[in-house]
Amino acid sequence: MDQRIYRLDKVKKAADAEGMLVKARLEYLSLVTEWVREFMDIIGEPISKKQAAKAGKAFIEAGRLFLWEVNEKYVSMANAARPTAHNITINYVYTPLEERKKGYASSCVSTLSQLMLDEGFQTTSLYTDMTNPTSNKIYMEIGYEHVANSALVLLHEKK
Repeated sequence: MDQRIYRLDKVKKAADAEGMLVKARLEYLSLVTEWVREFMDIIGEPISKKQAAKAGKAFIEAGRLFLWEVNEKYVSMANAARPTAHNITINYVYTPLEERKKGYASSCVSTLSQLMLDEGFQTTSLYTDMTNPTSNKIYMEIGYEHVANSALVLLHEKK
């Protein structure tokens, strides 16, 4: 996968979609598991339901997985991971197909990025799929700036 690495030190576009950011709790694990699996399928790294549940539980327990809530319904998610002294990465940004094109992912990422800056991180970063112009455009509107391109290469052992 051809990827682009972005970093942000100031949010330029605040959330403008209806809704609010809420911290994921273990009671949401079933939904998070489903979304983690769908996300991994989209990026071409399918995982089992058990693996997705394990990942989702770890994200929730770390206290950095957030959902975008609209009218008591969850419509998008984003995770903050791999903290260093000055930076944290936003990943697992996912919105189900039926909720896309409503600004939910943009608002979720914008609000989570600001929250991480408010927590004391100097920058946030994220990786995008270069073949997805929509996500790249959205992140740049939020304030993310292109740092570098990279490639994710997966090698599979023949059975």
